[in-house]
Amino acid sequence: MTPVSEVVPAVVADWRERLRQDIRADILVAMRFYAHVVRSAKTAEDAVQIAGELADELYRLWRHYRAVMSIQREVERLQRQSEAKQKLLTDDYITATLERDARRAKPLESRLRESVMMDGEDTTSTQSRLYGQSDAITKHSNRR
Repeated sequence: MTPVSEVVPAVVADWRERLRQDIRADILVAMRFYAHVVRSAKTAEDAVQIAGELADELYRLWRHYRAVMSIQREVERLQRQSEAKQKLLTDDYITATLERDARRAKPLESRLRESVMMDGEDTTSTQSRLYGQSDAITKHSNRR
């Protein structure tokens, strides 16, 4: 008797090429097909041989399904890693930009000096004048 895979090469090839996500549906399709072929078997020997081919085909479907699922899990894992890497690259870019801006910025001391200066006065004279006023207020309040 001719093997079923030779009798119906399109069906077997189609099963291998486009395995659906739901293996149960694929198994049911295979079992129905082989059940139809078994019904048309002429002898018990033919039926046993077809049942063996069914078992082989179901095993191939299961292995193929496992391989597809394994590949999908790996692809999803790589996509998650890629997204995480993109986020880190974005964070690194922001950090690098902030560091570059900080290096370009004036030192804090010079910015403070500029903000305290009034009409070109030096910071030290402004500070001494302020301290002198506070000393005078303190002396005046102590006299009472």
